[in-house]
Amino acid sequence: VRESTRAVLGLKGGHSGLNIHEHRGNAIKILVRALQAAAAQMDVRLVAIDGGSMRNAIPRECEARVTVPKDQARKFKQVVDACFARIAAEELAGIDDGFAWKVATVQAPRCFARESSAATLNLLSAIPNGVCAMSLDIAGLVETSTNLGVVKTDGLRVEIVCCSRSSVMS
Repeated sequence: VRESTRAVLGLKGGHSGLNIHEHRGNAIKILVRALQAAAAQMDVRLVAIDGGSMRNAIPRECEARVTVPKDQARKFKQVVDACFARIAAEELAGIDDGFAWKVATVQAPRCFARESSAATLNLLSAIPNGVCAMSLDIAGLVETSTNLGVVKTDGLRVEIVCCSRSSVMS
């Protein structure tokens, strides 16, 4: 098994209430997408995933440590790099041009089970993020939004913090 770290960095971030409508990249969501692309082709297990700093801030950075079979390390890097490159070119160009990623080999003392890794990535992928509804009364006003703001790993426990907001109570 080869351990590696994947990090997303250089995004603009911003306030989840003021900048959410600008479609800035969420580092947690981007990193999870790349890891899921690799996990669809090989055994990828989480060691840790940490990103974001505040519930009401769009995460600028996120880092994951994962294990992959040693003979799949090169393919893993290729899949993740290709996913990041597509996101940079097709989704973030002109919006979050500072988007970057880095890859490094690290030591990992333990990892999540395959099923727990998949469940964690699936949950992070499924959590809504962004504009949910625009105001019907005021042009350009975000009425309801949600932000996946923080993910932190503590041992084999993952804490996820979101911030949902709306200008209507219902």
